[in-house]
Formats: sequence, C-alpha cells, structure tokens
Amino acid sequence: MRLVVHRTAAGSYGQMYEALITTALASVSKKVVDLGTKYTYISHIAHYVLQVGRQELGMDDLQRIHERHRSQYQVNLDRDELTDQLVVAQILSRSNGTVRFKYKYAYCYFVAKYFQENIANREGGGDLRNKLRELADHVYFEDYANIIIFYVYLTKDREFIEYLLANANRIYRSYEPCDLTSHVEFINKLGSDPPDLILPASDIDKNREDALRQRDEVEAQLQPVEEENPHTIKYDDSLCDLIKVHIAFKNLRILGQILRNFPGALRADLKLDLALTTYQLGLRTLRALLSIAENNLDDLRVYIARLIQEKRAFADPGELAGEADKVLISLTRNLGFGMMKRISYSVGLEELEETYKSVLDRSGGPLPVKAIDYTIKLDHFAKFPKRELDDLVAAAHKNPFAMRLIRDLTADYLYLFPANYKVRQYVGSLHGIKVNTAQTLSGNTKKLNLLKGANSPART
Repeated sequence: MRLVVHRTAAGSYGQMYEALITTALASVSKKVVDLGTKYTYISHIAHYVLQVGRQELGMDDLQRIHERHRSQYQVNLDRDELTDQLVVAQILSRSNGTVRFKYKYAYCYFVAKYFQENIANREGGGDLRNKLRELADHVYFEDYANIIIFYVYLTKDREFIEYLLANANRIYRSYEPCDLTSHVEFINKLGSDPPDLILPASDIDKNREDALRQRDEVEAQLQPVEEENPHTIKYDDSLCDLIKVHIAFKNLRILGQILRNFPGALRADLKLDLALTTYQLGLRTLRALLSIAENNLDDLRVYIARLIQEKRAFADPGELAGEADKVLISLTRNLGFGMMKRISYSVGLEELEETYKSVLDRSGGPLPVKAIDYTIKLDHFAKFPKRELDDLVAAAHKNPFAMRLIRDLTADYLYLFPANYKVRQYVGSLHGIKVNTAQTLSGNTKKLNLLKGANSPART
C-alpha cells in the first residue's frame, strides 16, 4: 500500500496519518502484535537518523540500530526480512545499497514517536527533553517544526507546550502588538477614502479552488532559500527580518496546530494562552513589518515613483507622487490583510468559539483583536458575523487603514463563500462593495485586485 502525504500542517491529520501508517504496516505483518514492534523499531531508525544528521543509512548503520533494539527489548528479529517489509510498505526506500525514509513526514512522525515512548519510559528522559527543546529553538528547519507538531499530537505534553509559548513570546519582543491605530497613522496620512470595490459575478466554488491554488503558490514562495545548515538557525534579535518573519510564521503554525488539534482535550487556560500568544505574535510581527515601511517611508516613496515612471510618463510630479502613495497604501494594506488571514488560518476553528471569547475578555477587546476575531469567524464559522462587523466599524470608522482592512476581509468572504442577498446588500452598502452582474462583467474583472498575491483558504 502506498503511503501518500501532502505538505499540509502535520498535526491536523495526526489520526489519519497514523491510520495510513498502521494500514501500510498491517499489509506486511502476520500478527497484530507485530505492529507495535514495527512502530518501535522504526522509531529507533528515525532517531538514529536525527542523531547522525543524514538521511541515507548503510548496512553498518542498520546493524547498529538492530543490535541496540535487540539489547533493549530482547526481541529476536530478522533484520533483512524486517527491512524488506518496511520497503514493501513504503515506509523506507532502498537505493544503491542504502535505505532512507521514503517520505519526510514518516521520518518526522517516527522521531516524535521515539521521544514519546522513551520520555514516557524515563529512558534518557532529561537528555531527550533537552533535545526536544533544542528542536523547538530551531524551528526555522522544517523537519524540526514537523517533529514538534507530531510530538505534541502524540503526547499533549503541557510542559513542552509552555516552552513553545515562551519561545513565541521572545519573537519581536521589542515591538508592541500592532494597534491598527497609532501604528498605521503614517499610512493614513498618505490618503483615505478608498473607491468602491467591484467584485466579479463569478462561480464561488471556482473562486475557492483558485484561492487555494494561490495560497499554495504563495506558501511555496515564502519557503526560505535552503541554507547550508538550516538546523543551526536559532531565533535571535540580530537576525535579518526575512529569517525572523519566517521563524515567526513557523511558530504561528505550530501553536495554531496545537490549539486546533485538541479543542476538547486541552484545559481552557492553556487554550487561552495558545490563542492569545498566537494573536500577539502575529500582531508584533505586523508591527515590525510596518515599522520597516515607516522608517524608510521617504526612500520607499521615491523608489516606487521611479518604478511607476519607468512604465508611465507623468508630467505632473504631484500626480506621480499621488500614484506612488496609492501603491504604498496598497502594499501596507496587504500586509495587514495577510497577517489577519495567517492568524486565522493558524487558530481558526468553530469549536474554539469560547476560547475566542476569552481572548476578547482577557485583552479588553482592542481593535486588532476584534479584527482577528472577525476574520476567524468569516473564515471558519457557518454564520456571517454581522454583530462583530458592526462593532468593528464603530471602533474604526475614523481610521481609513482599518476601514480598508475590514472592507477587504469582508470582500474576500463574499468572493469565496455563498452569502444570502440580505448579507450582500448590507455589507455592500456599508463598505461600497458591489457585485457585477453577468451582463456587466466584461471589462470590470480587472478591478478585483483584492486577492492578488493573497492566500485565502476554503472554509474549514
């Protein structure tokens, strides 16, 4: 049986992935008891790979693993027969006298399985816990991030989750969470009152398929250039922002996966800490990115104006400056939109409604937290959040940046999800969002630039 996996967040599919592995191993096992033996044996192979730092294993490596397993468990296994079975099950692959894990996620899962079993058995517990923390400190490396997600799925280890929370709180710690008010004032000074937004009358299902494809493309583009030793990169304030943002996003994904995986299994206080920490990390990262724009505002305006001038000639310098400011407003607006969506993708789940209420209560309900709450409910809840929209508009009606953000989030919802006539009429009149009829669609579809470069998900 072929074991097929995709580049999705590992923890969301932990149970399904275990079922796939069990089915694959069962196909090459004579007895049910053999499954547990194989799980443990494979976890020792995975941990050995982690220790030696290379994926390819020779016969000498397999013999060392085999002898250690036999010594610890006093079980007589045929090394070659077992290796053949794991190759048939497509857990391992063989080439030129060496073997390796066929799928990266299988490797990550079984490393996590090794930690689970041996920490529980108090074998090398202290050293293994230190190694886990080392992995958590280096989540820039994708393998480590996936091992962590699988480990928490397997154990719900609160002590380790709290360590992850502490790590997340260190990222961009010198920045306040973006308040979407004073922190965007420099953008509001560039212009206000956005024009009406015209959405094409199009097929919702196709829109969602296109948005998912765009999301995958953007995620691929956001993957860092492969470093020579990515497993050595640890968060530090002195790192360049490109790497720091990537580490921030990895932490958002990990914390969000933990929260989404166990809405009914984690204690309320821990779920609140996970959600609040994720919100704050996203908002601190947004504040850091906007600060880069603010601190380099004049240079950015000149640079953008030069780019525009290369494509279009402007006789009036004031008109050129105005066009450059529009581009800058759009870029910063997209930063806000993208961060709201990324937080929503990370933590959004309708079953966590009470946790989101607790975050609002704990934080006092400031504008950015309300914006995140609204985004989550747009993306993941069955009912349109009209009350949340009204509260947001009341809080942001004198803030052009925030109003643009609310409009874009709402338009994204209308573009991706079916909404009844009353909802469309209400939000259209409130935000100046119009939907083209089929008769007037031609020539107007280019006006929809909301989703350009965005990565919007299908409702989960």
